[in-house]
Amino acid sequence: MKLEKEIKYKKMKREFVPESLSWESFNELEKLFKSLLEREVDSHKSLEKLIADLNEIKTVLFEKRTRAFINMTSHTNNEKIQQEYIHFVSEIEPQAKEYIFEIHKKILENHKKFSLTSPKYNIYIRHLKNHHKLFRKENVELEKQEEELINEYSKIMGNMMFSFKGKEYTSEQMYKFLEEQDRNLRKDAYKVLWNRVEKEINDIYGIFKKQIKIRNKIAKNANFENYRDYKFEELERFYYTPNDCFVFHENVKKNIIPIVNKIMERRKKALGINSIKPWDMFIDIYGKDVLQPFSTSEELMSKTIYIFKKTHPELGKKISLMNKKGTLDLESREGKAPGGYMADLPETNLPFIFMNSTGIHRDVETLLHESGHAFHHFACIKQPLIEYHNAPSEICEVASMAMELITMDHWDIFYEKKEELLRAKIRHLESIILLFPWISIVDLFQHWIYTEKNLNRSSIVNKWRELINSFQPHINYKGINFSYSYAWVRQLHLFEVPFYYIEYAIAQLGALQLWTNYKKDPQQTINEYMNGLSLGGSEPLPELYEAIGIKFDFSEKMQQNMLGEVNKELESLLEELNKIKNVNN
Repeated sequence: MKLEKEIKYKKMKREFVPESLSWESFNELEKLFKSLLEREVDSHKSLEKLIADLNEIKTVLFEKRTRAFINMTSHTNNEKIQQEYIHFVSEIEPQAKEYIFEIHKKILENHKKFSLTSPKYNIYIRHLKNHHKLFRKENVELEKQEEELINEYSKIMGNMMFSFKGKEYTSEQMYKFLEEQDRNLRKDAYKVLWNRVEKEINDIYGIFKKQIKIRNKIAKNANFENYRDYKFEELERFYYTPNDCFVFHENVKKNIIPIVNKIMERRKKALGINSIKPWDMFIDIYGKDVLQPFSTSEELMSKTIYIFKKTHPELGKKISLMNKKGTLDLESREGKAPGGYMADLPETNLPFIFMNSTGIHRDVETLLHESGHAFHHFACIKQPLIEYHNAPSEICEVASMAMELITMDHWDIFYEKKEELLRAKIRHLESIILLFPWISIVDLFQHWIYTEKNLNRSSIVNKWRELINSFQPHINYKGINFSYSYAWVRQLHLFEVPFYYIEYAIAQLGALQLWTNYKKDPQQTINEYMNGLSLGGSEPLPELYEAIGIKFDFSEKMQQNMLGEVNKELESLLEELNKIKNVNN
């Protein structure tokens, strides 16, 4: 069933865009855009009215596109829904971009003349100037082609099913088997997973090759030497550079990989093995039984609501509202794209959470994470401009990652046994440490892909292997050539949101700061969290961090301090777990 039929909602009151607007073609929308371009701007008031009406069009467009995307990723095997998404991104959106550019230009030409100098417009005007600088009419067609390739990738990954032990599974469901105690079972599941992906590799690689070509052309058209530099500008990364990222990666090697090595030594000892294979990375080594926090998506939802009510009553109310309004799609199923995300529905004034739960602990973390994004959406609803609803990803990911950390003490609703609760916490903290090397691999891979002159399939494979060897020396890929060479094809960020990945590392350090504050003063921290998020994207990034009581800082010192906190807590939890095991034995 399509999303539009599932949600009963009260829409934002439209003042300019007719409720009856047809989306079959661009004609009716075009008339609205033309009326804005033709409108006389002769005062501060008329300029603000122009901005408000454009903002309403953008809000309606944003929600329409989001709904088309949600439907497309929810039903990758439904050709009608796929064509509706393609229609929007190939027919509606490209033409809208051109008109929006012209209206932005009109606003910029008049903003000084009519004293649009209020602080509330500072970031907005900066955004318009940056958009004006980067926009090229010839790139609109290229961006359309890029979206169509993203759709192709999503269809391939979403329609992929895996035959295992006489049954059919989605890719997300296959990961349950990688947590089983039987090592041969884990190995067999891993091989089935990647053997199936290998059958599609030529098509997937072909999509990526086309995307690289298109993206490089987009950058060249905008007078950039490479797509990496263009993307940094487009993402408005005004507060750090590619070189800052490289320094960060080197610090990960120096400060975090030694901690990873200790975790891996514990893993080898617990499993009684000499080297760790990829299928040994998901099993919980601290207990024989697989953690099973819930059985159904309804149970996952109800227990998550309980957690947020315990954290702060307002948070529980917000997730309950989403549940009531039907803006949650939690279960994995055939024809559903892999992964998880939160999508803004700014006209409806509700967020939507998409994920693929299969009954494992990772699902709990995913829902907590995406709920953090949803809280961010709720917090900045009153921001007047759609640009301010779309805060920088470096703060958005703080909102989500912080929820994984500060709710940990309430996970007992999922794990009644203290031993299981400790195992879940240990697993989460270890995953934070392990995430930093993986982020470094993916981010460096992207930097290289879009700055390398002599790119081909062989060099891409070799570069990926080189980065794996550098940041994951603890995993033995001997005899596992395909996933060793092509694990990147399941990293959807590379295909769908290029260069969106280093933000997870930057934000994780922010979330850890928030967690540290929370342990000292929970009430004040939650209040700062909610009040700070209400700024949306209306202030510079460092000030958004300050508003929630933390620093925008991913220096070596911050990395050492925060990962030191994680390691300290991890050691404490391990000691507590060992005491319980000794008593039971």
